[in-house]
Amino acid sequence: SSGMLFHGHDAAWCALLFGRKRWLMLDQQDTSGELTLDADTTNHKFMVTKYTHDEQFRRYWGKAGWECVQEPGELMYTPAYITHAVINIGETIGIVGEKCTGTLMRRAECQWRPIHAGARRPRQRLKMD
Repeated sequence: SSGMLFHGHDAAWCALLFGRKRWLMLDQQDTSGELTLDADTTNHKFMVTKYTHDEQFRRYWGKAGWECVQEPGELMYTPAYITHAVINIGETIGIVGEKCTGTLMRRAECQWRPIHAGARRPRQRLKMD
């Protein structure tokens, strides 16, 4: 699974042209600190272990999480600094935009992520035969 585990940034949008994306968003009011992932957690590991089988996480997510699946032709808007994850469901093609203000124009400086929020893996590259 490609995508990006829990992170946050300024306001952004994603227009999906092809494929499907699962969006997981953490309620802004949640201050419990219960969302923690091992540093080596990948999208796949998160979905098949913690998300699917961890009962404590499922109870927590039922109170503090929101999720949806974005379909082709839909636009997803992410408000500023909402902690969220994006899991691609198969191959996807989309166009994204993110607000970066002032001197924060380099993408790495525009983003932040909670401590212990899992591994950040680069997006998968398409294989050309």
